[in-house]
Amino acid sequence: MNVKNIVGFAIGPVGSAILGLATTPLIAWAFSPEDVGRFGVFQTVLSLVLVVSVFGLDQAYTREYHSESDKPRLFKNSVIPGLCLLVILSVGVIFYGKLISEFLFGIESRVLISLTVCAVTLNYFTRFLSLILRMQERGLAFSMSQVIPKFVLLAIILVYIALPFEKSLVHLFYAFVASMAVVLVIFGWNTRKELKESFKASLDSDLMRKLFRYGLPLVVAGLAFQAISAVTIFSLRTLSTFPELAVYSVTLRFSAVAVLVQSIFSIIWAPLVFKWHSNNVDMNRVNSVAQAVLAAVCIFAAICGSLAWLLDYVLPADYLQVKYLLVCAMVQPLLYTLSIVTSVGIGLQRKTSLSLATSVIALLVNLLLCWLLTPQLGASGAVIANTLSFFLLFVLNTEASAFIWRGFPRVKMYFCLALVVSGSILTVILGHEIGPSVWVVWSLIGVFNVMVFMSELRNLYGQILNRYSKA
Repeated sequence: MNVKNIVGFAIGPVGSAILGLATTPLIAWAFSPEDVGRFGVFQTVLSLVLVVSVFGLDQAYTREYHSESDKPRLFKNSVIPGLCLLVILSVGVIFYGKLISEFLFGIESRVLISLTVCAVTLNYFTRFLSLILRMQERGLAFSMSQVIPKFVLLAIILVYIALPFEKSLVHLFYAFVASMAVVLVIFGWNTRKELKESFKASLDSDLMRKLFRYGLPLVVAGLAFQAISAVTIFSLRTLSTFPELAVYSVTLRFSAVAVLVQSIFSIIWAPLVFKWHSNNVDMNRVNSVAQAVLAAVCIFAAICGSLAWLLDYVLPADYLQVKYLLVCAMVQPLLYTLSIVTSVGIGLQRKTSLSLATSVIALLVNLLLCWLLTPQLGASGAVIANTLSFFLLFVLNTEASAFIWRGFPRVKMYFCLALVVSGSILTVILGHEIGPSVWVVWSLIGVFNVMVFMSELRNLYGQILNRYSKA
């Protein structure tokens, strides 16, 4: 993947994050904390259903793409099984709509459930169509399909704010579903040739079994991974209040800055590393990538920690707690980003059952921590439970990959990450008491990280300088 493609892929997550950061405070100002909390439940449901319905075949498609000659056949056999499950689930959910709506949102509404089903369906097709552009390295088309829907959502929210009417949860759901419909239309247009060919392709039971063998363990592993976040949401839903859930949800939406880093790296890394492996490239380069990502994670977390106080200027008074929770929420996707590198051996060796085992262990720990912390600490307890669980998951995946594939130095990695995780948790617990001093502490942590990773920063500077000189 050349620099042009990397930049093309980066435009989407960067643009989406910027528009998302603009949309989040507007939603917080326009809608009640209770509705913002319910919207967080809605987004969690989308993520969970997607993991279940795809059967892990999205990752199997990515894994087998370079070794499969008939790409349309591979795509069709990856999409059809989950689509059948989605139809069955949708019928059942619509039938028990009011009951499910009461459980999820505390409101009996068939409209909310119908919009949720629409969003789930749009999300499913969007996921698979995006894989076509991703694997074909069509970065700009992929990015535009991400940016435009975020712009649509922002535009609708601005119209809501401008018009003098009482905003409700239904209006927020309509805006979100409309933005997802736009992205599906754009993805469909950009992949129309591939879709036409896939309609003509045949279903292959042998290929489907091969895909299921790789993907099914990832369903439970992915479900357990998503459940770490979902358990936190639902523990706040059942053990705390909707305003506390709103604080947590808004915090997660601001952590989209870290999700941006994760998204860009995930988009680029998975096709690249499997391509390296297929071409028999020296995989020792993975170690260098891991150190570079570690440096970026630690320094980025420190920067976010030192600037979190700025949130007070864009959020209503109901969300003053967010600035203390932000770094903890940021750490979670950053740990996942690094885990993508350090656990690469699990995917390369096709030992996906290990991902299942590590995810289940982390999920059980998360359940225990949420049960202990959420009733007393609310959103603070939830974000602490989540962060500790993600850190455990990172360590387990890293150690499993090192055991079955190849080892690499990890002491420095664990020490630096433990410092960041400890600092983020202490910020949640002591932030209110020590006030502005916490931002000074994060600045000092940032200076420390720059000193520790000076060699990685020099190497990066040298590569940029070398590339610039050649240009």
